[in-house]
Amino acid sequence: MLTRYLFLLLCLLMPILAQAAGARVLILADATAVTRQLQYIVDAELRRGSLQQSPVSPLSPASLVAQVMLMESDPSAQAGGETLPAADVLLAVGPVALRQALAQPSIRRIVAVLVTRDTLELSLAQKPLRAGREVHAIVLDQPLTRYLDLIHLALPKAKNIGLMSGGDDKQAAQYRSLEKQAEERGMKLTTLRLVDDTSAGLISRLDELLEQSDVLLALPDTRIHNRANVQPLLLTTYRAGVPVVAYSEAYGRAGALLALYSTPEQLAQQASEVLLQLLQSRNPLPHSVQMPKYFSVYVNGAVARSLGLSISSGIILRERLR
Repeated sequence: MLTRYLFLLLCLLMPILAQAAGARVLILADATAVTRQLQYIVDAELRRGSLQQSPVSPLSPASLVAQVMLMESDPSAQAGGETLPAADVLLAVGPVALRQALAQPSIRRIVAVLVTRDTLELSLAQKPLRAGREVHAIVLDQPLTRYLDLIHLALPKAKNIGLMSGGDDKQAAQYRSLEKQAEERGMKLTTLRLVDDTSAGLISRLDELLEQSDVLLALPDTRIHNRANVQPLLLTTYRAGVPVVAYSEAYGRAGALLALYSTPEQLAQQASEVLLQLLQSRNPLPHSVQMPKYFSVYVNGAVARSLGLSISSGIILRERLR
């Protein structure tokens, strides 16, 4: 996914950089050997004459092509021991890249993508923003109310929503807020906290929750939703006749009825818009955190038919949500 994301992002960046002549953009990514795979697009742009190539090896780990530099993040360099090239804006793709970028005092503007809000907050707690530095993040977390709106649109008869919680205090506060948002939409959100981490403990708690639920909402929580638990959870909900609304396309394909997520193309589009805004602005901009603006909805038709449900297509649901 990461290489695909960078590939798409560079395509979007080319016209932007043409408008910002002289701007230096460093793309620092959590990946291996990304330069070789990205070089194809750069070379194609060079052949069309939109950029001028600098005399460096195309496979150099710090390839410099006009205003774009591509580097692979180095987990061992997060303490700031390695100095990154000067840049007007640094695009940090992934959590390791973000931590490395924050360790560089010379980098004034950072755009962070492919990180969760929790990862962003932890990184900023370890490296607080100093005066004159800007961090603009596009987090992976979808707005929680977007899930409620999706359920309301796709399953208008579902009034009781079940949610399993892994149980930290911050998450509990978010879910209490979500309960109020559900009430405003004429729905009831019931949250049960997982006590026993074993598979048997999860299923026992899940059975209790499903008795009170018309639909199960699966939000990102590695204590609940991980490789060991996904299949038992989906099998249990299927037997109970309770559909699942999940947070990733993979979860949808595995057996959830609906999935709400952002594709690499959509995240790349939003990142390019933020970069354009920064490159066009000479004045400092306040620190900002954006949730995904563009998103997709996946509908598992086979699960819908098995549960006797008539669901609109993912494209229709997405457009109605927008």
